[in-house]
Formats: sequence, C-alpha cells, structure tokens
Amino acid sequence: EHDLKQPFIQQWHVNLERELPLGLVGEAGYIGSKGSNLPFYGDPNSVPAEYTSDGTMRIVPGATLRYPSWGRIRTRTNVARSIYHGLVLGLNRRFDDGLMLQGSYTYGNSRDTWSGGQLGDSDFDNGTGNATDWWDPEYEFGPSNFDVRHNLVLNGVYQLPWGRNLSGAAGALASGWNVGGVAQFSSGIPFTPYVGYDRAGDLMSDTLQQKPNVNGAVVYPRTAEQWFDPASFSLPAV
Repeated sequence: EHDLKQPFIQQWHVNLERELPLGLVGEAGYIGSKGSNLPFYGDPNSVPAEYTSDGTMRIVPGATLRYPSWGRIRTRTNVARSIYHGLVLGLNRRFDDGLMLQGSYTYGNSRDTWSGGQLGDSDFDNGTGNATDWWDPEYEFGPSNFDVRHNLVLNGVYQLPWGRNLSGAAGALASGWNVGGVAQFSSGIPFTPYVGYDRAGDLMSDTLQQKPNVNGAVVYPRTAEQWFDPASFSLPAV
C-alpha cells in the first residue's frame, strides 16, 4: 500500500530500589510499551462480513467477493497496534563471603492485533500468517503470539573455599575456583485454534484463519493425551 504511516514504539518505566538487611537489595518496577502503525497482513478479497446484534461476526447474506475477477490479493499495511504491561520484581545479594545471588520475576502481558507474519506465513507456530478479516484489524486483538505471562530467573555464584591457605603451585591450582548456575522458569505461550476449511464462506484463498467459538471457560485436563479439552470449542454457524 502506498503512503504508509511510519511505525513507532512508545516506552515508559518506573523503578524503585531499596537496601535490605543481610546484604540484600530489593527492586520493584513497572515497564510499559505501546506500538502504533505496525505491519498488518491479509487478503482484502473476501466476502464482506458484519456483526450481528449479539456481537458475533457473520458473512453478509447474499454477498459475493469484493473483486470477483481477482484471486488472492496479498496486501500489507501499517494499521496494527500493540500494548505491553510488565511488573518486575528483583532481589540481589551482593558478593559477600564468597557468595552472590540474584533473582528476578516478571509478570507481563503483551496484546496486539498482529504478531508478525508479513508474507503470508506466521513468525510463530501458534499463529497464522493471514488475518481472519483484513477489513477488521481489531478482530485480531488478543494475547500476542509471544506473550509469556510469568518468567522467573535465578542465578548465583559461590567462591569455593578450597586452597585459600595454600601457596605456590598448590595454591595456584586449588584456589580461585567458582561454582555458578542459572535457572529459568517460564509459563507457556498462547495457542490459537483454527477451523481447517472455509466454514464461514468468505471464499478467501487461505482457509486456515477462521476461528471456532469458545463455549465458556476452556477446560485444561493437562495430560499428555489431552492438554486442553476440544469440547471447549464449537464450530460457528455457517
């Protein structure tokens, strides 16, 4: 599309630190960002859709393709947006008596109308490369494909006490050794269910971007055979 608007990101943060007993330093902060005029990809050559009185979307009865003599029209424009809020908590123990410890926890929430995929394929395995309705970018608004809600990182270094009183070659070999480690614990990324055929009848060439209905809260058995219950979803009306 010609005359595209320039994408831009706005960021803001606030951070507080306080020295605590036992050589500890506590930290609490907030991080926010907002993306505007971000890339958005889809096919505008579809049957027009409309919202019904109950808020659901349907194909306009009796309508046909907007451009019947054309096939797929790959189109990218800059109309997507994103928003992120994050709470950051940290606890550090400065290097003292041979020991240093750090811990950081982030509770974040990233939402957008597009998480990438600018050439018809997605940048992430949990999303599709085409918008459900190119004419309605806000219909795509939800958790980002890369949204990780919880993230905990722990690390530490311990200076081994061996050989501190030795000298010469023995001291050079036995002293000065450190043991360190890093552990990270993160929650998973979102998933998006799709209907594998043109259930709505929008006649788009790409048929993997239509979404099912959600029947109340999604049930998660969290077993290897069934991580989520497929019965939580149902096909929308034709």
